[in-house]
Amino acid sequence: MSFHRGNSNPDFPLEALKVHGPNYLKHALTSCTDPLKAIEEFQLTNGILLPSLRPMLPLLDLHGVRRLDFHMSVVEELREKLINHINEIGKQEGKERDHKLKELLVKSFPVIRVKAMRPIVMAILKNIPQIEDHYLKVLVRDRELYLDTDTEVKRQIWKDNQSLFGDEVSPLLSQYISEKENVLFDHSNLATQFFGPSPKVCLYLLNLFKYICCLLRNPGTGEKHEKQPLKCYKHIKTLFMAWDNTILILLLRMLALGLSAWVMIDSQDFKEPKLDAQVVTKFLPALMSLMVDDQVRQLSGKLPHDEREAAITVIEHSGPLPDAVEAYLQDSTVASILAMYYTLHAARLKDRVGLLRILTVLANCKDDRAFEDPFLHSFVCLLIHNSDEFQAEDFCTALFDEFFFAGLSRDNVTRHLLKLLWYVHQKLPTSRLHSLMKALQPTHQHSEKVHLLYKLLQDKIVSQEETVIPPEMDIDINSPLMSVPTPAPYHHTL
Repeated sequence: MSFHRGNSNPDFPLEALKVHGPNYLKHALTSCTDPLKAIEEFQLTNGILLPSLRPMLPLLDLHGVRRLDFHMSVVEELREKLINHINEIGKQEGKERDHKLKELLVKSFPVIRVKAMRPIVMAILKNIPQIEDHYLKVLVRDRELYLDTDTEVKRQIWKDNQSLFGDEVSPLLSQYISEKENVLFDHSNLATQFFGPSPKVCLYLLNLFKYICCLLRNPGTGEKHEKQPLKCYKHIKTLFMAWDNTILILLLRMLALGLSAWVMIDSQDFKEPKLDAQVVTKFLPALMSLMVDDQVRQLSGKLPHDEREAAITVIEHSGPLPDAVEAYLQDSTVASILAMYYTLHAARLKDRVGLLRILTVLANCKDDRAFEDPFLHSFVCLLIHNSDEFQAEDFCTALFDEFFFAGLSRDNVTRHLLKLLWYVHQKLPTSRLHSLMKALQPTHQHSEKVHLLYKLLQDKIVSQEETVIPPEMDIDINSPLMSVPTPAPYHHTL
């Protein structure tokens, strides 16, 4: 089962299929007595041998259609039909299919270097589940053939050539990383949020919201909805505690597994990390108490104003965080992730008190999880839409002094903070803005992108701080009012 060309001309692979090429034509023209007759015989031998097409050739000649153009159009049509037929064979099952495809491959593989015929050979290879090694070696040695190979065939090549797999995947990963960084650090367009819902999802939720509103307004559904709170109460009574909730425990275990993935890959120790039981028994209740406090404050704000009740609400539901929250943030990555998402939840709801409470300890997350790009990107985008809070000094102190400044040594934190200032600097007090710009001034250790963004922000602030000189008053010397005497000041004497 050989597919080598033997003594055929490497520049004309069709000679392997006994199709006459340039060498034959050259020999025929140099050894014949009538060149025109030799050319005619060559055309008849190598042309399309269908009797039905022979009468059309003189007509095409009269219309100025070259034989090459005619032959290429026929080749394209036949190639398309042949590929479709090969794909139909590939959909079949059994040994007969494999036998047919292998026979076709043996006959067609010698012309794989002919670009017009290559798609046919590639279609055959694509439909063969297990390609023989000597075919794969030819594809690997020739870069052009390898690039034209379908992914299904490349998978078989990659089994024994992992370096080629790396060459194939690396550009895709590099492109993804580059595009991800452009989205995460883009300061000029707030519409490109890396973790935001797609427009289709937003549209679906909007339509669903409209449908629910119509349903609630329908008087015929009143009795049904009146029973919903009672059903909800009965359902709550049937719920288990957190440590008895198997679904919650499974989700926490999966989260712990995902957070430890890189460590497992680096160490090649593929063991599930043990989930600290106290994260469920102590940290989650403490975190839930924060969420209850948020709901109580929100409900209290909707009730009629009562100074006594308001004071009780502030004392009981706006005080310091439970000790368990800060303690487990420092020791557990799972607790850190949960606290980070609670922070995003509070920022999305514009819950000022809840945000100030969690910001006091957020910088203490284990392994500096709170200073990673995905979280900072989402957090900064939410803060930009809540820019009015930056006028308050206590908010700036909690956000900048207690959180952002704790990670300012990291290059990415500086970039995210510069992006935040790009949109909210007008809301900041002048002294706070100047102290932030001084703290963010890049050094030689920062990347070029940080230097560029800082310079752009600085220019933007300077351009907006330029005061407009008030125009001088126009005084008319010839006005009659100029002759009116000015009354002398009145002095009261004792």
